[in-house]
Amino acid sequence: MVLKDSNEHIPNVTQSASQSPPVSPSVAINNLQKEAARLQGTICGVPRRVVLVVLSCLGLSISYADRSNIAIAIIPMSKEFGWDPAIEGAIFSCFFYGYMATQILGGYVADRFGGKYVFAAGALGWSVFTLITPFAARWHFAALIVCRVFLGIAEGVSYPAINSLLGKWLPIGERSRATAAVNSFSYAGAIMALLISAPMAASSTIGWPWVFYIFGGVGIVWMLPWLLLIRSHPAVALPPDSTVPGKHQLEMNTVPPDPALNGSPTKEQQHDANEPPLKRRPVPWKRILRNKYTWAILVNQYCNCWGFFVLLQWLPTYYRQEFGVDLADLGLISIVPYCVQFTVGLAVGFVADWMVYRLKVPLVWIRKGSQTIALLGAAFFMLMAGFVAKNITQGVIFITLALGLNSLSNVGLSVAHFDINPEYAGVIFGLGNTAATLTGIVGVQVTGLILKWTGSWALVFLAAAFHYVIGVIVWLAFAHPDRKLVLTP
Repeated sequence: MVLKDSNEHIPNVTQSASQSPPVSPSVAINNLQKEAARLQGTICGVPRRVVLVVLSCLGLSISYADRSNIAIAIIPMSKEFGWDPAIEGAIFSCFFYGYMATQILGGYVADRFGGKYVFAAGALGWSVFTLITPFAARWHFAALIVCRVFLGIAEGVSYPAINSLLGKWLPIGERSRATAAVNSFSYAGAIMALLISAPMAASSTIGWPWVFYIFGGVGIVWMLPWLLLIRSHPAVALPPDSTVPGKHQLEMNTVPPDPALNGSPTKEQQHDANEPPLKRRPVPWKRILRNKYTWAILVNQYCNCWGFFVLLQWLPTYYRQEFGVDLADLGLISIVPYCVQFTVGLAVGFVADWMVYRLKVPLVWIRKGSQTIALLGAAFFMLMAGFVAKNITQGVIFITLALGLNSLSNVGLSVAHFDINPEYAGVIFGLGNTAATLTGIVGVQVTGLILKWTGSWALVFLAAAFHYVIGVIVWLAFAHPDRKLVLTP
């Protein structure tokens, strides 16, 4: 591992501002943050923030695989243990009780003490509880429920910790694409889980327990590069999004740079980059909760994730019950929507950054337009899947279009917490993901009850479409990314 640090002076923003033609505040702030990011150093020639994004993507892929693999495994498990749809719904939803419990806590701890070890602790926990899932299931139904709850507790810190890290390391002009990449790779985890789990679950020689053994082991292996390469805090802190160009210089997290090193971080500073900054402000809970944009995020996280979590757990069952798909083929068929969601979700991040910083499209148009298309498009094609689809081809097409369009929320809802204030991105994301997790508890369980009482998938998709429409109304009324929560020192 090779660490390189720049030998160039940290620029004087006051001088550069007077010599350069006037630019918009957002562009000036982005340029200032990019200069700070350039000084953060590299690992084997790769910028540290890029390594952070890559390992975050891989980690969240494994996290999603560990929560998604039971969507396939539940089919042979139900046959072995005699479970009905209501019991399956309880098994699916109990994960979200634990997941909800650590959202805000995970964001708070990551913002205050650093996201590196918070995410690593979560990875260790979710890997262990994935590994012991088969033993718990065969011991007692209650043991499986407890195991799934603790799996949720461990995974609950993941997204808040990652978003806390991205807020500290990435310039504003790179956040849309990085957030889109992180979210898209979570879909890749679902793809991996469905693709690998189906043939193993259908095999008489391997069997469903190996679905959990393999994915649990992969998480343990991933932890090694994460612990070795990632830092919680950059050596050069990014100027805040509210920086006034011409008034601030780039600042180190701890002590000023040594003039003898021409502005390069000292060894002490490189060490301190692994530690929290010395000066910390308390989380402004009242100001965050009084912000209408915060509540638009909370409501939309709940509404947006209703359909997503229902499909994440129940999609293979939908294909099998409605169209009679064989268990061995479920993996290949089930990954099609997530492949499209991954591709579209990854692309829209780059397109959004390009539109904002090259075409000068107002950020509010990007946030509101993308989220509106994501929710209304998903609502329409969910209804088509429930009321129109007559064969497996139509079912796959409609679900694929629903999830593909819904991935536009990667540059709407999913990045909105940075708009309020990136310093508290972990906390704000934790609040939003807590609301989202409620749908995992309510929506997934309600789906099981609907199927037990009526057997109607049309009602399942109608409920999802209803939530999407409510989300659009609230988003258009209260989402204002141009009104930041500015905190004065």
